[in-house]
Amino acid sequence: MTGLAGRAAPLLWCVGLAACASVGRRLTIAYGAVAAQVAQDQVQIELNRSFIAAYQNRVTIDATFTVDAISDRSNPPMFDGDYHFAGRAPEIGLRLVGEIKNASSADSAVELVKQAQATERPVKITGAWRVWPEHAFGAREEQGRQTTPLRNANPDHVFEIHPITRAGGINLLHTYRPVDGYLPAAPSGPSTSTRTRKYSLEGRLPYEIVVLGLYPADR
Repeated sequence: MTGLAGRAAPLLWCVGLAACASVGRRLTIAYGAVAAQVAQDQVQIELNRSFIAAYQNRVTIDATFTVDAISDRSNPPMFDGDYHFAGRAPEIGLRLVGEIKNASSADSAVELVKQAQATERPVKITGAWRVWPEHAFGAREEQGRQTTPLRNANPDHVFEIHPITRAGGINLLHTYRPVDGYLPAAPSGPSTSTRTRKYSLEGRLPYEIVVLGLYPADR
């Protein structure tokens, strides 16, 4: 499509970035509602006891991060302003996503991550760790079994380093601040009601952590 019609066509879909953000969130909510209906009830995560012992009282983790996939660009501030990338780290052994907060003020760190993906050389990443099932509907995750490269920057995953405090030798503590222009979604919609109903009917969280290594013979 060319000419005036071609230039005007996007406006028919979305008037302004604020409208885009609203549409994006509605699509996300719809996706979550559909996935919740077709998926299994729980995400089961098996963590090694040694991992829990090492990190249960720590806020951050140091990872030798092999970057498999990167985002083309950072999210707009109205979404969250983060830069996403995905990969693997032997210290974690799970499908892994890293996020640089307020990435528009961290160009050097974003470029470092892009270079790590292009050269296939691991990069040292430090940041807040979280067991965080995202898109992982009905999946079973066993720590230490993830060796296959990930194909996109925000795959099904259960673990994140987010936000990142250091990438290589670059200190990112200055990114720990509110995101100017962020427009949080309202706490309502099909996905929220589905989760609330699941809690009240089943009486349990939608994920379960199984600790391995309870006995000396176990790993």
